Amino acid sequence: MRDVCILADETTKTYYAVSSTFVPASEGRGRPAVHAYTSKDLITWEGPHIIFQTPEGFWGDAKHSRHLGAGNARLQRQVLPVRNLRHRFKTRPSSGTTGCRGSNAARQVLVGDSPLGPFKPFQNHSTLPADMMTLDGTLWIEDGIPWMIFCHEWVQIKDGTVEMMQLKDDLSETVGEPVHLFDGSDAPWNRKSPQYHCFVTDGPTCFVRRAESCS
Repeated sequence: MRDVCILADETTKTYYAVSSTFVPASEGRGRPAVHAYTSKDLITWEGPHIIFQTPEGFWGDAKHSRHLGAGNARLQRQVLPVRNLRHRFKTRPSSGTTGCRGSNAARQVLVGDSPLGPFKPFQNHSTLPADMMTLDGTLWIEDGIPWMIFCHEWVQIKDGTVEMMQLKDDLSETVGEPVHLFDGSDAPWNRKSPQYHCFVTDGPTCFVRRAESCS
């Protein structure tokens, strides 16, 4: 299990522990997958339930990737009812090698009817621009408009950034161009990775800071 996230579904009073995994060949031809365990009390769990597995002919280099990229389970808490469907952001590795670390990655939105899926892609390609090495997409809705906030991978550009892109109302595609929010080097406390000499950005999480709660 990798990057486990807990989704608390108030409607069914059920907790979902979601993680990327690798299904053995005996159970699913050995392709990268996402699974979930369910619980009513966070103590006793049932599963795993395979909620997504890369199909034959799926975009990217799934054949040579043991896991769907790090970060996907962290994103799967973003399961929201939108127009009678449930959507979640999903990490997918794409083919290619660039930058500091030797892998490439892109983001895609999958859709399903429940937290247990099965989830399917809108299209057979990444949602975010294919020429950007991106990770850890997070859904943000501002004034009714959906956005994906994500990292432009430090592996590709050395000084990692946090960006955002508008999505269509059904989350199926992006609208316009990426909007730059900040660089990893902007944080005065940040330091370059001693191994790769890069400024890392990873796992953006957003919240509303209310004025009355700030000192």
